Amino acid sequence: MINNWVNSLVASFISTSVAELGDKTQLMVIALSAGGDKRLVFPGAMLALTLSTTLSVFFGNTLSTLIPTYLVNVFASLFFVVTGFYMIFKRGRREVSFRKGGNLFWTSFISVFLAELGDKTQLATIALAARYGVALPVFTGCTLGFVVLTLVGMALGEQLSKKLPEKALKVATGAIFIVVGLFLLFKG
Repeated sequence: MINNWVNSLVASFISTSVAELGDKTQLMVIALSAGGDKRLVFPGAMLALTLSTTLSVFFGNTLSTLIPTYLVNVFASLFFVVTGFYMIFKRGRREVSFRKGGNLFWTSFISVFLAELGDKTQLATIALAARYGVALPVFTGCTLGFVVLTLVGMALGEQLSKKLPEKALKVATGAIFIVVGLFLLFKG
């Protein structure tokens, strides 16, 4: 039994870490961290990833039978496209407005949660939970993988914010959201 727990924890950590590299969720974290307050991005993103992982481990593919996949894709697509245009055309400094209303926390939470729905890491988590039949080590391994990759994404976003002018950063961040939204729409 202990061997199964260790194997499932290690497999979950490695699978999540590899699957998340360069994934749309990591791109969201990079974009949100570029010029935004990381103290709001990290908890928002991790809450979303933890919730997504919990749903994946405990409910598996039940979620997909309750909500048609195409509706999830359409809603997520529209959210990303609208958020992208908002980021591009909003006046003023993004960081200041996010800090005042706490919007960056919720934007991070919603963006990352929607990006994870039906994502390869969510499907991998479902498969790992089904394969090993133990929820806690799969949940722990996946969550640890997400923590590592979220921190990497935030570091990349911080580096981008130091190298790019604010206007270029604003347009690039918005463009990432729009591209992800269109990808989700046409993928579905």
